[in-house]
Amino acid sequence: MLHYLKLMLQILMAPQRGWEDVEADGESSRHTLLYGLLPLVSIAAVSVGLSAFYELHPSATRLLVRAIVIFASYTISYFIGVALLTYTLPRICPDSLTDREHIEIFCAYCTGMMAAIGILQNLLPMELTLLQFLPIYVVVVICLGRNFVGVSENYIFRFAAAAITGIILPVYLIGHLLLPAA
Repeated sequence: MLHYLKLMLQILMAPQRGWEDVEADGESSRHTLLYGLLPLVSIAAVSVGLSAFYELHPSATRLLVRAIVIFASYTISYFIGVALLTYTLPRICPDSLTDREHIEIFCAYCTGMMAAIGILQNLLPMELTLLQFLPIYVVVVICLGRNFVGVSENYIFRFAAAAITGIILPVYLIGHLLLPAA
């Protein structure tokens, strides 16, 4: 997991160079999922328990449900992103060379960034407006990761729209559908 976090931090600090480092690393998508994304998503779910320290009357049932929903939303978002990008990239970017392994790794790192934002939101006892805008930076990272996935510059807007729809939107939609009063 530390290797995954190191590469994710490199992507966040210098997206273009970070994606090059991920490609040079040559790690399999299965390893990235099992030893990188899923442990990070588990930490995001467990971090919900920290709100018990600063909520007035925390309910154990409510915290458990929120943890399960957070874990499910990030995990399902990863699989939706992989399915959507695998299906749509060859259709919306006909000139580009798409590789399923790279798409899976790309979705694992982008979903991991969303999970890191979720951890930050769970750690703080108040809502910060800045944290609400961090997914916009994830969109920038997505756009700069187009070379990693094999999308040419001509199709960057189509690629970004598909990636946002598959990776970022499901996190919020699943969270709002399953936790409307949270």
